[in-house]
Amino acid sequence: MTSFCSDQVGSFTDLVAIASDVFGKDKSLSLAFGQSDIILDASASIAVERHLALDVQSDARRISCFLNPQGTATIMLLESVDRSARLDLLEMQYYRELLKDGKYSDHMSLPETMIYSGTCRSISSRISQDNISLSAALCCKAIKLHTSNACGEIIIWTHATDSVEKESFMADKWITYEYNGWKVELSLTLLSEMRTDREKALPNETGGVLIGAYDIARKRIYVVCQVRAPEDSISSPTSFIRGCANLPERLKYIHETTLDNLTYIGEWHSHPSANTQRSTDDIKLHKAIVDYNRENCLPGCMMILGTDNFSIFIDE
Repeated sequence: MTSFCSDQVGSFTDLVAIASDVFGKDKSLSLAFGQSDIILDASASIAVERHLALDVQSDARRISCFLNPQGTATIMLLESVDRSARLDLLEMQYYRELLKDGKYSDHMSLPETMIYSGTCRSISSRISQDNISLSAALCCKAIKLHTSNACGEIIIWTHATDSVEKESFMADKWITYEYNGWKVELSLTLLSEMRTDREKALPNETGGVLIGAYDIARKRIYVVCQVRAPEDSISSPTSFIRGCANLPERLKYIHETTLDNLTYIGEWHSHPSANTQRSTDDIKLHKAIVDYNRENCLPGCMMILGTDNFSIFIDE
């Protein structure tokens, strides 16, 4: 990674280039991060983005800019000034926005690949230079305009043709829930949606499938969205049996649209009372979730929603 810093805003008089590994322990890079107002990530690497968001010690606002796989769209993740809307949380919201609008169904589709050498990373793809140049110009202009706003934001520019379509999304709010050494990042938009579903189902229970992502190295789980109770689900005041109608097709769509960045992480259901502890049947269900996820070496998550509270249970 090459990092550039200047102690004169708008001036390149004292520009310094640091050629260093962002994951290394270069003191000059750490110092530059600590003295910066903005850290711009143009690596197109999820690992770098997560590292900047969660591991780098700095008060600087983070911005991440990248192209979709085909190079037909440019995305900018802009943290809020107070960093409550971090890059990793904006990344998760970005995936959810792709799922909400059918026009983004092929946004993450992979282009045809080519082999250009015999190295271990030989498979690559071609992106038109005009898309690269346009993307760089859009990001440069947006950074100048949008950093005056203290709020977090996601911007998607689609430029598959000779015009540019822009769509912006204000950053969602999240809460952190801790259980058994894991940190669960829960979208408040999703929590509100589940509370509405619970109220509509009363006096019966209801539920659905939890969709999210894992950061195993940091023991974080992101609970991003849900697949609502399929139409063949069975509800009563004392139980909820989640159905399967159209569920495989929906999960396949989620995987394809987000390029496997979002996946099944577990189940949620409601209790008509304030009690959110697991019943005997709930414990059996959670074990089934854990057994299912174990095939992919992932923990299983269960969430129970009560009158005005909730509990999340995680088992490896």
